[in-house]
Amino acid sequence: MENNNHIHPTLNKVITAITLFSGAGGGTLGLLYNYIKELLAIDNWSVAQRTFEHNFKGERYVPFWLADILAIKADDILRRILMMPKELSIMLLSPPCQGFSVAKGKIDPLDPRNLLFLHSIDLISGVLPKCFIIENVPGMDDDRNIAIFNEIKLRIMEKLGPHYEVRCFKLLALNYNTPQKRYRFIFIGYLKEFGVVPTPPKPQYENVNGLRIVDVTPEIIGVKVGQSKKTIKSNEQYMTTRTASGEVITYEDGQESKLSIKQDLKFSTFPDWYEIPADVKDKDAHKLCGNTIPPEFMKAIVEHILTQVGDKL
Repeated sequence: MENNNHIHPTLNKVITAITLFSGAGGGTLGLLYNYIKELLAIDNWSVAQRTFEHNFKGERYVPFWLADILAIKADDILRRILMMPKELSIMLLSPPCQGFSVAKGKIDPLDPRNLLFLHSIDLISGVLPKCFIIENVPGMDDDRNIAIFNEIKLRIMEKLGPHYEVRCFKLLALNYNTPQKRYRFIFIGYLKEFGVVPTPPKPQYENVNGLRIVDVTPEIIGVKVGQSKKTIKSNEQYMTTRTASGEVITYEDGQESKLSIKQDLKFSTFPDWYEIPADVKDKDAHKLCGNTIPPEFMKAIVEHILTQVGDKL
């Protein structure tokens, strides 16, 4: 259920957050569903800005900052939200994953986009939120990514270790009310003064059986997926991970067509009221869906965090 009241009904307080690499706002929805007041969303893509501002306005309004995150410093963020270090409740980051992804079979450990993950660690160490969440692909721990992943772990240990209890979990979005077989690494950090070690949210297994392709979009009788489009899936199976570049071919009424934007939004768990602006090209709209944190997935993660440390945020 959507909530516009930012006072948490159980905790009876306002919990604040910001999102970096906010994209279409999947993470923003996960926060909104948990009564959390988002103070700022940051991304460098104008299409994401148009889409975000089209949906998060009025009672749902969240300020959007179109900026190159590599050029931003922690002090810039603190000035924007009018806070000092350790005042912000939650910092949610979803750095680009393309440099770590193994989906295309080619990995470049020196991909410049990987620097955004390292810079994210610097921003967290400057803002010092009470809790942080970083989302990325499980391909980070592939042997071919060992150099950059080791550097990330060292940076976390050196820059965040003195302040936070940090744990990383490999979670399957399908287990959290999301109709995609989508694995993700979720890093969660709590300030050490809380005296609490992060744990993963419990899977919501009772919901999985209703998340097949046919349950989400009954008009689809089969899909072609994967880089080569040779894999044909029955509609009684689960949709594979939606990616920014992975086009999905569907079969409906004996016809072959492309997954529609409306269908893509459903598989990404966006609510019915959410819209892609009419002037956004289909290719960009699918990219927004492929890059997003599924709102229901993030909702479950944030819910769990609130049960662990909500009274401390």
